[in-house]
Amino acid sequence: MRSLIEELGLHLVDLHAVDENLETQETYFFEGRKVSLAEITTDFAPIAEQINRDFEAIANFKDYTTKIPAAVELDNISIAEYLDQIPQTTPAIRELVKAAYETYYGLNMEEQSSLNLIYIIGAQLGKFGIIGVTEQLFLCTGR
Repeated sequence: MRSLIEELGLHLVDLHAVDENLETQETYFFEGRKVSLAEITTDFAPIAEQINRDFEAIANFKDYTTKIPAAVELDNISIAEYLDQIPQTTPAIRELVKAAYETYYGLNMEEQSSLNLIYIIGAQLGKFGIIGVTEQLFLCTGR
């Protein structure tokens, strides 16, 4: 892969090296204003709590052959419906999840199973990671 990148005249950016050298943190803008990571973390806490409860309920779920009623129920609920069921979901959190999951998966959140959210998002209380932990080490940049 690296040979092909070099052959095409592209460049690799080491994301871990870049991340270590950054002096700023992620910045979010919603509804025409800057939203701090602290605010997002606080606003996301009720959603994280629900995700953790649901994750525990389906802990033995492996794949489509595993018959766990809670997993079937969650699979039949879209991400949008899932967020609708949590009264504390703020407009900013809803827009953040919408932007992240529609960009990442290429489907409207009304079409995506809530299992995508439950399995992928980083839902540790006091921390926030919209698409969970990534193993992506490099980013390819072009001309």
